[in-house]
Amino acid sequence: MLNIRGLGNIVTPNTSGGSSLGFYVDDVPYSDWFSFQSSLTDIERIEVLRGPQGTLYGQNTQGGVVNIVTRAPTNVWEVRGSTTYGFPGVRENQLTIKGPVEENLFFSLSGLYSERDGFVRNTFIDELIDNRQSLAVRGQLRWLSPARDWDVRLGLNYEENNDGSFLSVPFDRANRREVNQDFIGKIHSAGNDQSLRVFYNGSGIRFTSITARREFRNSPASGDGDAGPLPIVNANVDLNTLKWSQEFRLQSPETARTFEWLVGGYYEYKETGIDVSTIFGPGGAAFGFPPATSITPAEFTDTTYAVFSQLTYRPTPPLTITGGLRFETRNFNMERQSFLELEGVRRSAGPDINLSDSNNVVLPKLAIDYRFSPNVMVYGSIARGYKMAV
Repeated sequence: MLNIRGLGNIVTPNTSGGSSLGFYVDDVPYSDWFSFQSSLTDIERIEVLRGPQGTLYGQNTQGGVVNIVTRAPTNVWEVRGSTTYGFPGVRENQLTIKGPVEENLFFSLSGLYSERDGFVRNTFIDELIDNRQSLAVRGQLRWLSPARDWDVRLGLNYEENNDGSFLSVPFDRANRREVNQDFIGKIHSAGNDQSLRVFYNGSGIRFTSITARREFRNSPASGDGDAGPLPIVNANVDLNTLKWSQEFRLQSPETARTFEWLVGGYYEYKETGIDVSTIFGPGGAAFGFPPATSITPAEFTDTTYAVFSQLTYRPTPPLTITGGLRFETRNFNMERQSFLELEGVRRSAGPDINLSDSNNVVLPKLAIDYRFSPNVMVYGSIARGYKMAV
């Protein structure tokens, strides 16, 4: 869980409102459920920007941006590895290989595998149940033009996690690392993304194109719904998302000092499918719940179009004035059904729900900062953020 200025990345799985934070890995936006738990390798730096950043990045963000940048391959051969041991039973191994394929073509390949023992004991079976295994593989192919003004990068990524179930520990229990549950759930998630990034750095202008595809699946995510030893109720969530995005940016050259400008456009299409199941077992009969299964499938589509611009002006070396503007159109659709399976027969449990919403928003930004010295600065900023209420 991440929070910037009180706004976080928690996203309810049966909605599509999106995270309040922007989370990028090598310019690929990660907005799906659980992406913030992905294992990452070969990290060069992590950038954190607070407040709305819709005039600087393609994806709109309300609370801020976390941007993770991995090391780019070069014409120098490099092998990097590490092994980590810790508590409780943490074991992690990383390996990265990178180098030249030919004069202007380079590659990198990195992998990570980690395991962690559980630290919560289920007294029903007398075992530790929340162990975790993670696998991550990331590859990159980079081409540089002979003049070094064009930089083209093809990125591929895959990650998979096997985790213990959600656990509910009573507040009045003396040992908070013990549960007594008859159902042993689990969480399995897997994601992959592909990206093509094109950078041009000329004497008078810079150009950036980012094409990305991101797929994520969380299935199953099951757990004991009653948090006790009786077979009363269990729950399971199957979630899958697919997102395409395209971003273009034109901006001033790196040598610009008095005026810096940026203009860009962004398109995103995301579709999400989710099935939420609640299974009532034989133990629920004492509470008036016959053995049955409640199933709620839903599908969401979310489309975003945006243009954005930002201008920075330095009338004197210590003073900087920044203004920006973003216009965004977002269209959202949802279709949801409800069923009840009782004695082998599936029946409708309520009317179908079909909802749609469309918003057009204008998001301005103004910031002023003054540097008294390289280590002392005062600043003030005002910006409008936006998040669809779905």
